[in-house]
Amino acid sequence: MAGLYWATGALDLRDLVHKLVSEGNKKILLNLRNVEYIDSSGLGELVSSLTNMRSQGGELKLLNVTKRVHALLQITKLYTVFDITYDEATSVKSFSPAIWLSPLPAPSPA
Repeated sequence: MAGLYWATGALDLRDLVHKLVSEGNKKILLNLRNVEYIDSSGLGELVSSLTNMRSQGGELKLLNVTKRVHALLQITKLYTVFDITYDEATSVKSFSPAIWLSPLPAPSPA
């Protein structure tokens, strides 16, 4: 995800999460490295997506939250609601093993 995250972006996120969930995905890691700003619609959709994932037995995590977005999450107290990390490998490993659809794929030979 990149740029400003507002009402239009919120609809994109809603569609993306709905598509991923309907395909059976139970783990979503949103990389927000390039998201400079999130407005109330975007925050609402993040919370809605998190709630949707949890109700379906899944997890949604945020990765690489920018300083500005981090500050907004702290002001709104949503920082305590989301699992926020800054290392992708650690984030992927931290997903609950019970929700993996199949065993992790073996690394491909280099």
